[in-house]
Amino acid sequence: MTRIAALLAALALAGTGTGACSSPPPPSSPSDAKAKQFAPEAGKANLYLVREKVAGSTTKLELFLDDKGLGALAPGMYFMVGVAPGKHTLRAESPGAATESGPVDAEAGKNHFIAVSTMCCVWKTEVVVDELSEQDGKREVLDAERAEPLAK
Repeated sequence: MTRIAALLAALALAGTGTGACSSPPPPSSPSDAKAKQFAPEAGKANLYLVREKVAGSTTKLELFLDDKGLGALAPGMYFMVGVAPGKHTLRAESPGAATESGPVDAEAGKNHFIAVSTMCCVWKTEVVVDELSEQDGKREVLDAERAEPLAK
């Protein structure tokens, strides 16, 4: 058997595995399951701060809401914070990158979705903060795991 044929055979066998080497996703925590109901408490709004799963996105990303540290958010994780209606300030920081901050106008009874990420450019890392539509935000949250913020 030639090397190419042997390689193709090995790849074919690897692709037909029964999944014995893969593990199922971990069960959701009760707080993750509750947050994914997308139901704000009466008189409050929910802020979902989501960090997408992006290959190679291992740069540390710290989040702050109204100058209170929420903690570091890893790729594939999200924070859900219930807040009073009104103006709030979100700040995202990453070592060696410019800080990105902006206002969030929270409306009672609504969910607000914000994607936070880092983007490596040629000379520096950039922090990116984008508001998501409800449809896109829910999709991102459903694909992520909840991280508990340090400050609530």
